[in-house]
Amino acid sequence: MLESILAIILIGQFGQDSSIPWAFKKPVRPEIPPGAHPVDALVGTPENAKVLPPAAFLRRLSFDTRGLPPPPSALDDFLSWSDQERVSKIVDYLIDTPAFGEKQGQAWLDAVRFAETNGFETDGDRPHAWRYRDWVIEAMNLDMPYDQFLIAQLAGDLMTPAEFPWVSQEQTRQKALIATGFHRCGPVHLVSGNLDKAQLRNEFLTEATTTISSAMLGLTIHCARCHDHKFDPITQLDYYRLQAFIGRIEPVDSSIASSQETASVMALRGALEARMVPIKKSITQIDEPARSAALKAKIAKIPPEARKAIETPAAKRTAEEKLLAERFQPAIKVAWDDVLAQLNATQKKTRSDLKAKLIELKRSIPAPPAHAWAVKEGPAVEHHLLKRGQVHSRGEIVSPGFPETIARNMPLQPGQDRIALARWIASPNNPLTARVVVNRIWRQYFGAGLVQPEDDFG
Repeated sequence: MLESILAIILIGQFGQDSSIPWAFKKPVRPEIPPGAHPVDALVGTPENAKVLPPAAFLRRLSFDTRGLPPPPSALDDFLSWSDQERVSKIVDYLIDTPAFGEKQGQAWLDAVRFAETNGFETDGDRPHAWRYRDWVIEAMNLDMPYDQFLIAQLAGDLMTPAEFPWVSQEQTRQKALIATGFHRCGPVHLVSGNLDKAQLRNEFLTEATTTISSAMLGLTIHCARCHDHKFDPITQLDYYRLQAFIGRIEPVDSSIASSQETASVMALRGALEARMVPIKKSITQIDEPARSAALKAKIAKIPPEARKAIETPAAKRTAEEKLLAERFQPAIKVAWDDVLAQLNATQKKTRSDLKAKLIELKRSIPAPPAHAWAVKEGPAVEHHLLKRGQVHSRGEIVSPGFPETIARNMPLQPGQDRIALARWIASPNNPLTARVVVNRIWRQYFGAGLVQPEDDFG
């Protein structure tokens, strides 16, 4: 109840149209008494509030901002400053350390479900995902404006250099592509076997839509994938119109290395691989005779009729010989231990030296040129409403559009691409975006958000 009352006070709900859910109304800045601290004025300061000792205050502040204890000398510095400046100075010091971005970025990475593996059965690695993680940390340390932070992730690949004022022009393309890794943070269904491409595509779009709605808008829009939302004023058409904004994106690992860097890496790789060729050939010249000898020894131990069947060319075998050959295949399978047993001490030593040289060369191979874990715009597609959410049960064609209940209270952004979606979400007129991020920050510092759960403002 207390949290609900606080939420009402903070958004200035009184006097607004009650037919629209509170979270979908534009926030109204409340009046703050002169000289009062805004948080204390809105939330209230309990009469029995305790003043923390300096050491305890500094420790809590350091853990909240950096996730680390304060440096040993921090308390002495803190106490040496005047009462009027000590808090602001210590806060400035803590947020200027690299660990600040790591701590703050963790909350965002959790919200967008970032992982460095794909999930599901194979759970394969995502080799370039770390670049997106580091981009988020860098954005936090640079104090990037939140609207630019959102737009870069939603549509960085479609932005112009002028829209990236915080980086040099040479870095614009790299940073823009890396930021779009946001769309790929959810689990990816990559397993062996015959998979339905349409189903996989729908799973990817579903994950991306869910992340946008929960992380940025704090809504369970995904509940409307199969039917109109049961509790919020969001229709199934709203869901597919919102998804249509990202209907063309395709996951891609885009090269972000310069042509000179790429050429240098490829030249070095080619030179090292050329040096490996004679070493591999020498190892083969040792292994193959030993393998042939091991096979011959195994064949000699099986019954004569089976030996005859195996030594007969496959095309000339009778039906009975085919059965015998298949039956005795496990018995004549040559393992590495069998090959090793055929080698003498000199051959083993020579092979070991060659293998060590080969391993050393492989370790020297440089990593592939830098790539961004990103997305790109694919060809134009028809986006359909899916009946009951079934990918092979297409309904009407839908065009990109914003959820009607939210959009009716704010000017629409022109266009039907991801840039339009990004600017709509990041707009100061969007009633949800600022509320959601403030609630996340509140939860991060005070343990619980004013609205809980933090991904459901409906």
